[in-house]
Amino acid sequence: MGETPVIVTRDRDGKVHAMVNRCAHKGTLVCLKKKDNVASLSCVYHAWNYELDGKLKGVAFRNGVRGHGGMPEDFDRKQHRLRPLRVESFCGMIFGTFADEILHRLIVELDFPVIYTTNYDRNLELAFEVHGKAYAKISNAKEIASAPVGVTHIVKYHGDFDDDASLVLTETDFLNRLSFNSPLDVRFRADALASTILFIGYSMSDPNIRLLLHRIWQTWEESGYRQDRRRSFVFMAEHNPVQETSWRTRG
Repeated sequence: MGETPVIVTRDRDGKVHAMVNRCAHKGTLVCLKKKDNVASLSCVYHAWNYELDGKLKGVAFRNGVRGHGGMPEDFDRKQHRLRPLRVESFCGMIFGTFADEILHRLIVELDFPVIYTTNYDRNLELAFEVHGKAYAKISNAKEIASAPVGVTHIVKYHGDFDDDASLVLTETDFLNRLSFNSPLDVRFRADALASTILFIGYSMSDPNIRLLLHRIWQTWEESGYRQDRRRSFVFMAEHNPVQETSWRTRG
């Protein structure tokens, strides 16, 4: 990109990665060929070996030779990887950027058990991968059933580029979702009642999200346990006294 050499790889699961073609050790070029089929990436200078996603896999003579040399005792492989780029694939094209997403890093550090997003892209997933935090992506019934416990669940509420059938794009798609009977809607109702969740990419002016939240609050009202509902928080990009008053009355 520009004058910066970049490596683009596809891992064993078919996922695309991009990273700067400079070894994290001495800055030497890692890939010398225009294309290849390899199981890992190795720097020819000091034989540092990287996974196809750019994470450091191994260091030659890490413990030195006959008591001499080697890496310090506090050497952490996780802190020495090929510099990653954020990438997205669309219609066969790969887009990459060096943009530093501070917001995404903060989202990862918040450590929410469940994140709901209407975004189709992989920026959230990539942020978790870059910062070395486990997650499970959920965009359909199969992924709901197979998602492991103990990691952040990223629920792609309007679908994911990896599953065309899951995408909510047309007016018909949005109207069909108003029934709130899809597997993701059932999962959302359960999460909203039992977990602390983070919404990303939603507009509080959207009638769909207002209707969805209204039904959740209605469930609590009719349950007889309104006082036990967890507090909700809304972060607004702009000051809006009318909306702020409306949301405040709903808790």
